[in-house]
Amino acid sequence: MNRVIALAVFLTFSHPIWIEGSNFACSIQSDSDVFVRDVLEVPNGGFLCAVNAGDGGLAKLDRSGNIAWIRRYSGPGNGLLVLDRTVDGGYILGGLRMMYPDPYDAWIIRTDAKCRTLWEKAYGGRRTEWVDTVKQTSDGGYIMGGFTTSFGHGNDAWIVKLDSTGHVTWERVFGAREREFCVATWEHPEGGYIAVSFVGSTGHGDVNVMKLDTAGNAVWQKNYGSPRAERPCSAAATFDGGCIICGVTAGYGSEKDAWVFKLGPDGQIEWQKRYGGAGTDLADSVRQTTDGGYVVCGSTLGDNAADSSAWMLRLDKQGEIASQKSFVCAGYYGRLTFIMETSRQGIIAAGYLESQLPPWGFDSLVLSLSGNLTMPAIDCPYLASTSVVAKETESISSPSTWILRSTHCEVNETMTPATETSFAVIGFCQ
Repeated sequence: MNRVIALAVFLTFSHPIWIEGSNFACSIQSDSDVFVRDVLEVPNGGFLCAVNAGDGGLAKLDRSGNIAWIRRYSGPGNGLLVLDRTVDGGYILGGLRMMYPDPYDAWIIRTDAKCRTLWEKAYGGRRTEWVDTVKQTSDGGYIMGGFTTSFGHGNDAWIVKLDSTGHVTWERVFGAREREFCVATWEHPEGGYIAVSFVGSTGHGDVNVMKLDTAGNAVWQKNYGSPRAERPCSAAATFDGGCIICGVTAGYGSEKDAWVFKLGPDGQIEWQKRYGGAGTDLADSVRQTTDGGYVVCGSTLGDNAADSSAWMLRLDKQGEIASQKSFVCAGYYGRLTFIMETSRQGIIAAGYLESQLPPWGFDSLVLSLSGNLTMPAIDCPYLASTSVVAKETESISSPSTWILRSTHCEVNETMTPATETSFAVIGFCQ
């Protein structure tokens, strides 16, 4: 809502400046709250962002962080949360769509390479369904995951296999009378699928990792946790057929720590660590890098709430900290919810800034950095060093016995107008 301009008088330039092979920091802003949930690098070196500002949209940024175009999928409450590139150069988008008389349905849009809609569908029952992950599979279809409140015990993890045109091949749900949800799905290199979910209650929860065959049956499943409370926020496949998972762990003191652990191809724990300082530290996204290490992002909180800032870690292959940085903007709570390595071995991260002073609200944040989380060619006063440390954790894996139940959601063809619009881009560093 353009609060950054009002509060930070030093932001007087109109957009960031790109130094080839280097960096930018910018905020996509509108007259309402703006969030960026997911980012893809596109073939010309720019970026495609899932932008939410009252409804769902796509923003195309060039390599300098300037907006090439923004396309809104109009409708109050619509939200785009995840993106993935398809083998034909197009895109698959996932999120939620308001569907009368249901509160929300899971929403999938398939586009061509120019982001023109090829088809879109809504999936759901009488209550709320939500997509948090969607990936294309080798058969040309898609595997998606999220949660459902229409089927099962109230708020259950939901996994759906779609064919190439969005029709349901099979769908599965699991959960108890607590709160379960799926945060990541992908195809396993040896066939079948991996699903990573949260299972349990707010006060105590575990991470569940499940291997499914191509027909949606469980091959193996394991829970990861401790007597404390753990929650996964993000997971990704690794080069060795295993996966890397991040989230938050509580109970090692008065505050929460970011939590990252590496699993082998069969779900065995290879290493696990927590990262934190005096306050609460959260990990929201993790990806492997080309050197075999990892990048992690989230937020870090000092001894008082005003110190909270967007936070990034670069880890080596064993989870030791190679570099760490925060993005600090006075008067704002910062959080990064997406991070990945680019084709040039740089880092792209995205999230939001939440104003702690009137007028309250949210603005998006997009960062492009070098591989060691710096901006060597730009003097950026908001990029600061942090001093969190890596600590050992005591989580164990145990067999789980969740029963996968078949569901039959309604599938509705939808036609959401995609209209060109204009947002402002505010630069932080030049």
